[in-house]
Amino acid sequence: RAKYKDPIIISSWFSLLKNTIIKYRIIDIDIYNFNKTRFIIDIILIAIVVISLERSSRAKTKQSSNCK
Repeated sequence: RAKYKDPIIISSWFSLLKNTIIKYRIIDIDIYNFNKTRFIIDIILIAIVVISLERSSRAKTKQSSNCK
């Protein structure tokens, strides 16, 4: 808990957050539910659906490559 009160650690965390927001071009309205434990970033992903002509009962999806 002592780390949570250290201004240097807190400052470096917010600096990392700011750099991440800039790097991935995240806009403010896409960041919500920011609380003590976590926050959610809403990113819309484009999915590709592949269906075989012989077997159309189970579609397979491929997410875009920017997922980590």
